[in-house]
Amino acid sequence: MNENVNLVEIFYIADEFCKEFYKTMEGHTLAENNAKKRRNRPSKLNDAEVIAIFNSLSS
Repeated sequence: MNENVNLVEIFYIADEFCKEFYKTMEGHTLAENNAKKRRNRPSKLNDAEVIAIFNSLSS
């Protein structure tokens, strides 16, 4: 990746990708009909933040 691209730009690109990806996948995933209770606790990092961190560490 280009050395001139900063972390904010990487995060923005990853965030836009994730938004479009989840919109597209919304109608194509199977429904979960489990009787198990699951916690609906939000994660500490969203997917775009993780992608940006991995990109910055790998370059």
